[in-house]
Amino acid sequence: YKKQENLTIGDELQVKPAQVCEAYQYLKNAPIVCPLKDANAIGIVGREAFRYDFLKNIVVDIVARQYEADVRMVFVAEQGNKARIYPFRFLPQVQCDTIGSRLIVTNGESKNTVFEYLYKELTQRKQNKYVGESIVAFFYDEFGFQNHPISKFVDEASCLGITFVFFGGESSKIPMGCSYIVEIRDAQNAVLIS
Repeated sequence: YKKQENLTIGDELQVKPAQVCEAYQYLKNAPIVCPLKDANAIGIVGREAFRYDFLKNIVVDIVARQYEADVRMVFVAEQGNKARIYPFRFLPQVQCDTIGSRLIVTNGESKNTVFEYLYKELTQRKQNKYVGESIVAFFYDEFGFQNHPISKFVDEASCLGITFVFFGGESSKIPMGCSYIVEIRDAQNAVLIS
């Protein structure tokens, strides 16, 4: 609606659009919508159980809405959280024919393989200015990300067709450069901070 500068006296309906706009400007308990493809990085902050449920919701949403050839998913978790990403291993979006394995990191060997693949892929995309399938990299744990050369791609990630999604108990555990932070309050409520 476009706010009118001059109101005609006597027309009661002219004030209705402004009243409706003001009443519904902020909706309580509205779903969070966060454009993954447009974001460089997203931070998910909250209690452990809520973060894991949020991860499952995002993964199910991507798998249900996107054709498997259009998106690749990478899962990174330290040994202590290995069981959390274990259920995702059979998703076709996780299989990578280029390296002949799944894009799941849970130990030093898989970290070296997958991080090296991501580094080569992002470097090639940057040089060739070609973006193929979208990549969503879920970092349930940081696992040395900030010390690896792929961390330099966070600021230009959306241009390269990748979105980094970081999970942490508090905002200080999330790497810098996030386009959005989702603060999970409880099982039903979260706040999107941009």
